[in-house]
Amino acid sequence: MVKKYSQLADLEALTLTVHDQTVRAYLEESIASYSVGAYRSAIVSIWTAVVYDLYQKVRYLDEQYGDKAAKICIESIDKIRKSPDKKQVSTWERTILKDGYEKIKMFTLTEYEHLERIQQDRHRCAHPVLDSDGFLFQPSPELTRSHIRTAVDVLFSQPAIIGKAAIHALERDVETSVYFPNKLEDVRKALKNRHILFTSNKYRVNLFKFCLKKILYLELNNPEFINRYILVFNVLLDEDRGNFESIDREVIVRIFDKAKEERYKFIVELFNIAESLWNDSPDYFKGKFKTFIKESATNEEKVRVLILPELEEELSKDLESLSVDKEQYKHLISLIVGLNTDRIKRIEKFIKQIIRHNIDLYCQSNSWEQGKINAKYFIVPIINLLKEDDINYLLEQAVIQQEDNRHDQLSRTTDLMINLFDETINELPDTIKSWENFIAKKRYKNWKNLEELDQKIANYYSSPF
Repeated sequence: MVKKYSQLADLEALTLTVHDQTVRAYLEESIASYSVGAYRSAIVSIWTAVVYDLYQKVRYLDEQYGDKAAKICIESIDKIRKSPDKKQVSTWERTILKDGYEKIKMFTLTEYEHLERIQQDRHRCAHPVLDSDGFLFQPSPELTRSHIRTAVDVLFSQPAIIGKAAIHALERDVETSVYFPNKLEDVRKALKNRHILFTSNKYRVNLFKFCLKKILYLELNNPEFINRYILVFNVLLDEDRGNFESIDREVIVRIFDKAKEERYKFIVELFNIAESLWNDSPDYFKGKFKTFIKESATNEEKVRVLILPELEEELSKDLESLSVDKEQYKHLISLIVGLNTDRIKRIEKFIKQIIRHNIDLYCQSNSWEQGKINAKYFIVPIINLLKEDDINYLLEQAVIQQEDNRHDQLSRTTDLMINLFDETINELPDTIKSWENFIAKKRYKNWKNLEELDQKIANYYSSPF
């Protein structure tokens, strides 16, 4: 008795997920029949609700979203309903489910088969259909309850914008509306109010795949639309990462196989939103994308992909060529310095390699002029990134690399050393010994204005800080 009450309460709770009042009334009628054991009546009522809900949704797709298949379906129904041949009036009720699946693409095959079973059992309940033993069809409580729940889960609780029509609706909003927002939070509000409110998991998975295709290869009239789809993808991922992660890797591979090279700059942002896409993408694509990053990407794009270990390693191998164009290299470093703390922490290995590479270039300068240029382009930009071991390494190498050089080629860069000392000593006080050793080694190397740095180091011990 308790179990039956619990099952009934469970069915009654389903009515809260149904928004159409007429459909809810049919549903409540079906549940009422179920509660008194009138299972045939319950199935007839639930099928009536299915037909009504399907009709309303198909009409909505026609009127609000201009879905061609929905329009043809509604025109066919209206023609039948107006026909003087009354024998044909109810034929549309028998075909609307099939049309919804085959032509309008409203369901998956499994969902269609579940709804079709309701239709078949409704026929058995409403007509004197005898089984092989000559008995009328008698549905069980479990079968009846299953049909009621299926109708609610698959159809009644779902929005009118489903299947193919839903994708078309999003496509129209993104690509034709002059009011489509260009900020993440505004896009979030727009999607919640219209496209991802009460939507099914299946629909959200399809949205993910649709956005990826639009970003990677599908034709678009305006490149700006790609940025819009990236924002949509970002919101979808924030709202429903679980469904994104449920997508089969082979599906991702097939999509990336079609990626156009002119879209690679947009894919950079995509990898920042969903790093797992890099791991899921095929090797052929990865090879081409690595070439793009090394040969064609902007500094901004290079910095954006450093969070991916494979690409970080690829760029690390290329530091020598990256540093040839000093202005571009300086710009690259400035972008790294400007990253937030979390981002910097994630690319510490690459930053360490840049620091050591730059220090070596500076310390190995082979003329006074080159020493000054290397100080400007390779040391000044990284001062804010230096740690204790970096300072110690720089001061040590500045001595070692020039030790056998009769004319110390770094001797015109005292201003750099003074600036470096001023900027770092309070944060890195344990480097003072290295500074003292540096002064001791350079005191007789004809460094210009070295006495100023010498005095600063001497004064450090008497400083109140």
